[in-house]
Amino acid sequence: MEIELPDELSMLRDMVRRFVDEELIPIEGKSLDGQKLKPEIEARLTARCKELGLWQIDVPEELGGQGLGVLGRSIVWSELGRTVALPTRVVRILGPDIRAPLYALEGEMRERYLMPAVRGERESCFAQTEPDAGSDPGAMRTTAVRDGDHYVINGTKRFITGADVSDIVILMAATDRSKGSRGGISCFVFDKDTPGVQAHDLLSTRSPARRRGRSCSTTCASTRATLSARKAAASASGSAGSAPAASSRARVRSAPPDVA
Repeated sequence: MEIELPDELSMLRDMVRRFVDEELIPIEGKSLDGQKLKPEIEARLTARCKELGLWQIDVPEELGGQGLGVLGRSIVWSELGRTVALPTRVVRILGPDIRAPLYALEGEMRERYLMPAVRGERESCFAQTEPDAGSDPGAMRTTAVRDGDHYVINGTKRFITGADVSDIVILMAATDRSKGSRGGISCFVFDKDTPGVQAHDLLSTRSPARRRGRSCSTTCASTRATLSARKAAASASGSAGSAPAASSRARVRSAPPDVA
C-alpha cells in the first residue's frame, strides 16, 4: 500500500533520506562506543540536525520544539532506522528524550520536571514492569496509598531502561486494586534521590555479538534490576486512577525505608 504524502512531508522524507545516506551510513561501524555515540560524533550530528530543522521534532511548538505530528515523526524515524550508525534505543541527536507523562504536568511540577527535561538538564526513566507483572499492568503489586496530602508508595520495579543515568522517576502504581487496570492505576513523578528509593542491580544487556556495527541489545536496568520505593511518600496532583496523576514532592515516613 502506497501513501501519498503532502508536499511538506515528502520534502522532509527526502531531506532525512539524504542525511542518512550521505552522513550516517558512511560512519557505520565507527560511530559508536558501546551503546552510545562517541562524544565528538554526537556533537557533530546534533549540530547538523539543528541545521536541518530536526531538533526537538516531537516537542510542542509552545515549548520551543517543532511540534511535528505522528506521521511526520514516523517518517523521520523510518528513515533513521535504515542505518546502524545510531544507538539502538536512545538517540539524542534530535533532542532530549522527553517522556509523555511529563507533558501532563502543571504549575510547579511543570517547572520542576518538564521544563528541565526540555532543556536537556534532567533525564527521566519509566518504571512499570515488575518481577511478577509485565505486559499486564492490572497484575502489578506496587501500591500507592493516600496519606493526607501525600501518597505512600511500596513496590519493586525492574527492566527500567536508563535508570542508571536518570534523576526523575515516572512510576505506575495501583491506587485501587478493585478496579485493576480500568481506573485503578495512577502515574507518579518524583526525584530518584527521594529517601526510600533505591536503584540497584544495574546491568548491561549489551551483547558481544554485533551486526553491521550495532550491538544486539541495549544498556538498561535489567535482569533482577529493581527500583524499590518502600515507605516513600509523595504528594500528588490529579486524581487517583488518572494517568498521569503526578507527585511533586517526596518524603520518608517516620519508619525507616524497608528496601528489599
